[in-house]
Amino acid sequence: MNLNTTSDIYSPVLDDTSTYIDTNNITFPIKCPCTNKDFFNKNTFNIHRRKTKKHKDWLAELNANKTNFYKDTILLNELVKQQQEMIISRDNIIQTQKLHISHLEKQISKNVPTYNLLDLD
Repeated sequence: MNLNTTSDIYSPVLDDTSTYIDTNNITFPIKCPCTNKDFFNKNTFNIHRRKTKKHKDWLAELNANKTNFYKDTILLNELVKQQQEMIISRDNIIQTQKLHISHLEKQISKNVPTYNLLDLD
């Protein structure tokens, strides 16, 4: 039996000075956002985060833009809420239209005379 698993996304933690630092509390497989690469064990991931400039630059960028990420999170949460409201509104419109169509179909079926075409001469 083959199990298909998706990798968790690695996220550093904040230390006491509110600086993002790497963490060792990781479950594998994990995907590092700095490269979008999947890591399946601790050794390869530790080599990646300690030796690659890309990972170090990514961590520095997180620390430099903490305020922006917070602001982005708030804006994205507002966007999600607006989209949920739009979906609910559209679902209600669709439901109303379905009821209207059903009502019209019943009216049509009442008003249409039926004939047995085999009896016609």
